[in-house]
Amino acid sequence: MKKHIETKDTCKKQYYGLRKYGIITVLLLCTMVAHSQTKYSIDDSVKRHKWEIYLNVAPILKLPVADFTYLYMVKRNVGKENSLGAWRFMINPKYRQIEEKDPDLIINGFTNSTLFETNLLIGYERQKYIKRFCYYYGLDFDFRYDHRQAIAKNGRWMSPDGEKRGQTKSVDINIYYFVSPFLGVKYLLNDRLGVSLESKSYVGYYLIIAKRTFEETEFFSRRVTSQDLGYYLLYSLNLSYHF
Repeated sequence: MKKHIETKDTCKKQYYGLRKYGIITVLLLCTMVAHSQTKYSIDDSVKRHKWEIYLNVAPILKLPVADFTYLYMVKRNVGKENSLGAWRFMINPKYRQIEEKDPDLIINGFTNSTLFETNLLIGYERQKYIKRFCYYYGLDFDFRYDHRQAIAKNGRWMSPDGEKRGQTKSVDINIYYFVSPFLGVKYLLNDRLGVSLESKSYVGYYLIIAKRTFEETEFFSRRVTSQDLGYYLLYSLNLSYHF
């Protein structure tokens, strides 16, 4: 996952990015407001099921989407007729053990790395069906935790007494919290399948912790907190199955 460190230049670029896509967002919102005055009307050839599973194909197609977008999502539809909504869920734990060269930590050989990542998302959306189209908007809460540990048995440390060699260990922990308003539109291909586009803005808080030790002696420690905000016109391109 890409690390976001907030600066004045970053805020300025994001502000102009928001202005650039603002007109499209306004048009989408106006469309949703206009349709919100229309009564619930879904095509007779399809129906609204209780559960939906989404596969985000945008990263697979290498489209320019957010680097922290989800790969899949589960929705539980609730409500009736003109008061429709859905709960959104996603959890995606990953564990990897890697052997890789790291010139900052080793002189000879490989460093053994372990990487644990988990993403947890829960949100709620309001829906409006017009024939085969479903317009929706809502709010997501997203938590991400990344933990990486690397050990170099023949690492080096530039101490005040000169260069020393021995076991060097690095630990990096990244914690992310996001609050993300979103809006999107889905088209029902048939009774079971759909395709949808989703846009999302976000406000994020980040905690970054880094530690380095040499033979169990800590020689470097850093703790950084930052905030970020942004907007993605194309956050996800989904194929969905309904049951």
